[in-house]
Amino acid sequence: MNWDRAKTMLIVCLLALNMFLAAMYMTYDDEYVVTQDDIAVITALLAQQGISVAAAVPAGYAPVDQPLLAPASYNTNLLLAAFFADASGISQTFEFGSRIFTSPEGRLTVEGDTVVFAPSAGRFAPPSPEEFVRGNTQLFPGFVHAGTYYIGGAYVTNFFQHYAEHIIASNRLSFVSREPHGRPHEIIYTFRRPSGFVGVAQPIISAPQALFMFKLTSEHSPRPLTVSQIELIHQLPRESAAALTPAVPYYRISATHGHYATPAAPTLINAVTGEITPGDPP
Repeated sequence: MNWDRAKTMLIVCLLALNMFLAAMYMTYDDEYVVTQDDIAVITALLAQQGISVAAAVPAGYAPVDQPLLAPASYNTNLLLAAFFADASGISQTFEFGSRIFTSPEGRLTVEGDTVVFAPSAGRFAPPSPEEFVRGNTQLFPGFVHAGTYYIGGAYVTNFFQHYAEHIIASNRLSFVSREPHGRPHEIIYTFRRPSGFVGVAQPIISAPQALFMFKLTSEHSPRPLTVSQIELIHQLPRESAAALTPAVPYYRISATHGHYATPAAPTLINAVTGEITPGDPP
């Protein structure tokens, strides 16, 4: 390999990125709104790489409030009523800091902020994930369907919490199944209690800038690749303290790939730093 040539190409790519971001910043006005020309530029750049944009690209990028999330104490009665039809046969054990509830219907594990339910084969069959959420609003307050994607041989259907016009994606309910719209073999629920907002709004990058970072990280993804949704969410940092913690704003970019339009795991772009973060866990 010609290392001098490789280093030169890397420098050129970095310079191009810096020039693109600088140009985008210079075209923005004081109202935190990008122009249609800016959106057309990034759409054309993506098209050159075999990426089409079928989603509306948000034009505004005003500073955002960050929700504060506090550790939640799960209501055991609500949990058991949601996941078990018959409470009489449930046993409880403790294992390595986890509470484990077991019955012929399945196994429910509660550890910190996370609840995992593994249903017994053929015993857990909610009418649909949507009806399951609607029937347990005390447990899932403000949770709204956030789409389905395919990863690691499984289909993941997510519900995120909507709180004061903010989407808190780290407060999520995920149904994991082996077939599209199939019976779940695992349900994962993570929740922290929203407790107001940080006092100062956080400046963020624009959606076109996030799409440019998406372009860089998608160079080896199967084609055709179609961006199906771009939304601003808030997510708890992976290494979060036990105390009150601010949720970080991210652009969540969903896409489909291949001729069968398979939904891929979303890409998360940190809306403050522009860094790429691994997408939703299954």
